[in-house]
Amino acid sequence: MRQVATRSGFHVSIVASLEAGTNLSPLPDTLIAIARALDLSVSDLYVLADWLPVGELPTLKPYLRAKYRGLDEQAIADIEAYANRRAQRHGDTGPVDREDEQP
Repeated sequence: MRQVATRSGFHVSIVASLEAGTNLSPLPDTLIAIARALDLSVSDLYVLADWLPVGELPTLKPYLRAKYRGLDEQAIADIEAYANRRAQRHGDTGPVDREDEQP
C-alpha cells in the first residue's frame, strides 16, 4: 500500500480505504492515479475492484469502435454477431468464479 501511495501521490490512508472497500465513492482523479500506480487501465481497476457491475459493462460495438478505429462498420458488425452467437451457444454466462483468471 505504501508503494502505491507513493507512486500515486496519495496518503496511504486513502489507498487503504480503497482496498478495504470503505471508500465507496472515490473521485475519478484518485482512481486514475491509483490505476497508473498499479500499471492498470482505469476500466480494469473498476472491474478488479468489483466497482463496475457486469450489467453495466458496455456492449462490444462501442468498445470495438474505440479500441480498433481502423475497423469499418461491417467488420464491427461481423465481430459483434460472432460474439453474440458464441455467447448464446455457451449459455451467455461467461466465466464462473474468476475461472478466466486461473493459470
